[in-house]
Amino acid sequence: MKFYLTKPLRIYNKIKIFFIQEEAKLSRALKRLKKGFTLIEIAIVILVLSILFVVLFGVNFTVSKISKNSSHIAQKRTQVIHVLNMIQSSIRLVYYYPEQDKTVFFGKSNGIENSRSDQVTFTSILPGSELSGGGTVGEVSYYLKKDNIMDTGKLYRREENIVDESPYSGGAHYLLLDNVVSFHIQYSINGVDWQDNWSSRTTRRIPRMIKTKIIVKIAGKEEIFETLSIPGVYLK
Repeated sequence: MKFYLTKPLRIYNKIKIFFIQEEAKLSRALKRLKKGFTLIEIAIVILVLSILFVVLFGVNFTVSKISKNSSHIAQKRTQVIHVLNMIQSSIRLVYYYPEQDKTVFFGKSNGIENSRSDQVTFTSILPGSELSGGGTVGEVSYYLKKDNIMDTGKLYRREENIVDESPYSGGAHYLLLDNVVSFHIQYSINGVDWQDNWSSRTTRRIPRMIKTKIIVKIAGKEEIFETLSIPGVYLK
């Protein structure tokens, strides 16, 4: 009987010793937990958390700033494109009849290259009036107002619901854009030769093509926007 019990007894003793050793390790670990962290360990944890907070705050601030700037730039570009579309639509509705002196197309240049303050005035079918069947003809002007030739200015639209003896003044003025560096308009009959000035009183006709160039300062940088318009939908 002793011979057969020796081996199982050895295994039992080994298992017992193993559990005693693990129990001792667990007891020491519990004692360390009860004692808590040392001041050095707490200081290191606080330092690491502080560094992480600074890094995360910096990243969040940078992302927010980039997002805000991108949104402002996109809105400004959309505004400029909207103004160009408005000018293009107005020119498409130009009304000119040589036998009527009150119907005019007048373009005047002002300023130097990339710092222009041009002005254009013409008689046009006013938006919405063609839907009523009457086709009201009015005066429309676009001009850039600057205090100094090298400063940025404000782009305005002038509109008057009637055509009078002074088609270059009066009416209501609407602000379209600010921070405009240059407003440049050119006129052509054939698309090859371009002029900076135009007067229907002299030529007795209107241009066939009109090129509009606007330079706007957006987020401190100058950006160029251009469009080509073809008047004469209501040409008589």
